[in-house]
Amino acid sequence: MNGDYITLLIKLLFSHLLTDFLFQKDQKIRRYISKNWSFLLFYIQGCIAGLLAYIFVAQWDKVWILFAVALSHVAIVSVRPMQKETPLWFCLNQTAHIMILLLVWYMLIPFSIKELGKNLFANSQAWILVTAYFLILFPAGLFIGKVTQRWKKEIEPSNYEGLEKAGLWIGRMERFLILTFILNQEYSLVGLLIASKSILRFNADRKAGEYILIGTLASLTISVAVGIITLWLLKMPS
Repeated sequence: MNGDYITLLIKLLFSHLLTDFLFQKDQKIRRYISKNWSFLLFYIQGCIAGLLAYIFVAQWDKVWILFAVALSHVAIVSVRPMQKETPLWFCLNQTAHIMILLLVWYMLIPFSIKELGKNLFANSQAWILVTAYFLILFPAGLFIGKVTQRWKKEIEPSNYEGLEKAGLWIGRMERFLILTFILNQEYSLVGLLIASKSILRFNADRKAGEYILIGTLASLTISVAVGIITLWLLKMPS
């Protein structure tokens, strides 16, 4: 795929980021929308989204970009005050915006769905990377949880207190970073990450500290192994 089309997509995404995270005054807009759906700032924000996308794309004959992005932005943001602001709804809201921008992007590039799919899914390296990240995020976490279950029981509930599912998400982010560092051959950063996490041991009793260390080393071992295998597969001739 031509690099210019990737740049075009990045421009569209950047226009959304500017609108949603720089120009938007969340609390003020939500407060007024809940009282009056015709509040002027609500529609101004949509106009800013459409105008930025149109300017960044710089295809002046395609004025429909401005209206498509503006109207979709207004429609999507109008749902936000109806729902409690949770991480799930925030992600769904942002996903909806991105899907609209992807549709606009698709309308601007001279590729068919078939050609796009062929370029994306025929790339063996893309499949290798997706599989590697999926493996260390989900199955690896389940495996580590089962392996360390016997020790977790020894420190619960009296000696172990923590946020609900915090360990699960810490482990996922840890393995994600380790795999990313391995794939970029930044091995020193792996050591820095593990060293920074080991500080947790000093704030816990012996059993809890050993439990954290077992989980960390298991996570490190799996991530490094998957990273080495992934690098080997990526270097294989197609």
